[in-house]
Amino acid sequence: MSTNLNRLGGKEKPFAITSTEKFIGTVALGAAIAVVAGVGLVNRNIEASGLPITERPHRELIMRHPAQRLWGIAQRAHPGMDPREAVYEIVKDQPEGFDVGSMQVGDTIFLETDAKIGKLVDPKDSATGNS
Repeated sequence: MSTNLNRLGGKEKPFAITSTEKFIGTVALGAAIAVVAGVGLVNRNIEASGLPITERPHRELIMRHPAQRLWGIAQRAHPGMDPREAVYEIVKDQPEGFDVGSMQVGDTIFLETDAKIGKLVDPKDSATGNS
């Protein structure tokens, strides 16, 4: 006979769980869910605020050469990231009407603040005249 048996009402029940163990398990599960949800929230950028990129801190890169392409910009802005993901990250933040196929010299590309290239811009500083 196993040593992991509890005697309840004269009957043997294998691995009976007490109410205290249920409570501890529920608390542990709740804590694990909270940690996973918290990590997801912390990893989201300011973009979760719903503001367009032009109204929150960001980086700006002005197209200077006709040969510049989004693929190369993405690789420089997010080194180490899969270039396809980097391109997606850039394209999703562009203002409405942005067309990758019609990019030309003088166009501004908006990047998140964690990008490795571009000029850092804070719209609050521009609005108050603090350049």
